[in-house]
Amino acid sequence: MIPGKDLVHTCVAALNPADGTVAVDYGGRIYLLDQGGRPLAVMGPEPGPGWIPVSTMTFAPDGRLVSSLPGAFADVKVWPALSELTE
Repeated sequence: MIPGKDLVHTCVAALNPADGTVAVDYGGRIYLLDQGGRPLAVMGPEPGPGWIPVSTMTFAPDGRLVSSLPGAFADVKVWPALSELTE
């Protein structure tokens, strides 16, 4: 469960094997959580009407998160690594 959210909309999650960070989708917004489920960072717009959930998500070897939306021609987004967000 994402802290501060009453419903779980997550259908996609990714685990960073390097540090145990977990990324979860909540209405097209990505939450990075530590191993205890505490939020570390949030990326993307606030979910609203017509939100589109993330379709795929994985961590690259450099710690950046790679995600895409549904669809054959959907954009692939490369998010900053957690270390880049917290500097």
